Amino acid sequence: MSEKTKKILLITGFALAVIGIGVLIWLVFFKKEAPPTAAEAERALLPQSGALPARKLAEERAARGAEALPVSRVAAGGITQTDVLNMSGSVAPTISGDGKSVAFLNANDGKFYRIGPDGKPITMSDRQFFGVEKVAWSPDKNKTILEFPDGSNVYFDFEQQKQVTLPKHWEKFDFASKGSDMAALSIGNGAENQWLITSNPNGTGATAVEPLGNNADKVQVSYAPNNQTIAFSNTGEPVGGERQSILLIGKNGENLPALIVDGSNFQPKWSPSGARLLYSTTHSSDQWNPHLWIVNGQGDAIGSGKKDLAVITWAEKCTFADESILYCAVPDRLEPGTGLEPSLANFIPDTVYKIDTRTGVKSVVGKPQTPVSIGNIAVDADQSSLIFTDQSTGALHKMRLR
Repeated sequence: MSEKTKKILLITGFALAVIGIGVLIWLVFFKKEAPPTAAEAERALLPQSGALPARKLAEERAARGAEALPVSRVAAGGITQTDVLNMSGSVAPTISGDGKSVAFLNANDGKFYRIGPDGKPITMSDRQFFGVEKVAWSPDKNKTILEFPDGSNVYFDFEQQKQVTLPKHWEKFDFASKGSDMAALSIGNGAENQWLITSNPNGTGATAVEPLGNNADKVQVSYAPNNQTIAFSNTGEPVGGERQSILLIGKNGENLPALIVDGSNFQPKWSPSGARLLYSTTHSSDQWNPHLWIVNGQGDAIGSGKKDLAVITWAEKCTFADESILYCAVPDRLEPGTGLEPSLANFIPDTVYKIDTRTGVKSVVGKPQTPVSIGNIAVDADQSSLIFTDQSTGALHKMRLR
């Protein structure tokens, strides 16, 4: 090979190498991906078949830009516009007795409001209650019991505009299904003076149901809609492994079957009739994050029919629409161990799912246009809208379902 030919090949090889490096630099640093099609965006929102609900929506939105995804006025499985009913400080919002209106306490001015379908707030009373820590509503939403950080408790009747002060050593109130009585813990001085009690909502006619001893912190007051169970106690006999035996305490001291659950941090929620019980627990197999289960919840059938709903969220982030259908706010992502400290999820955005507890079928309802960590979720009587709060701001939102 002549010297001239060698030089030509060397120059040609060098030129090709420069071109190749230039193309590579362009591909890595300058090429822009085409925006996703509507079909691709829709598929990104669907749950993965046979797996826990997908939690990649937040990452998809961040990577592509939220504006790339369509926004729906009515929930249709994607990004959904919501109406803001109250900008901040919404405490314990609930669907009123008419099945449509929304009642809540506004922490900013200490007043209770009711918002009808027209979106206009109406004060339920001129009384002001500042610094309320917990609110327990009667089923008709015309009565409430308020707990304050200093231990003070107030019963208020909105129909009669009547206020009664309840004993300071009572706590964790819950109304019976018809609002005629309530259950609470009476925490007196000394273990011998600590009881699970029932009473009229105004504090009269108190009856001791079960002694608590030193186990008051292990008891959750939860009045079943069928009036059979009034509390759960995590004081059952050891079962082994990570399983726990949860005792159900009857209103009249009934000896009810124990509930064997997988994991800790048991959190219950009754179905509308009280026949079924939704609950969440945390387990090492889920990296100590909350997992939903549902079982039969009354009579001799307690604990039977156990079904794994394969959803990672807390029971309190769910609401029953009827005996079968749940609407649940599911965090888009959770760090391992968040189930042991739920407050760590207060700034993690949620996606709303609809779950058929009979079949286990899950579908995405929608995700609020402004990402929020959802609390106090409730659905109205005809399943036309959801209400919920933003846990970080207390803003009250409404999402249209149809």
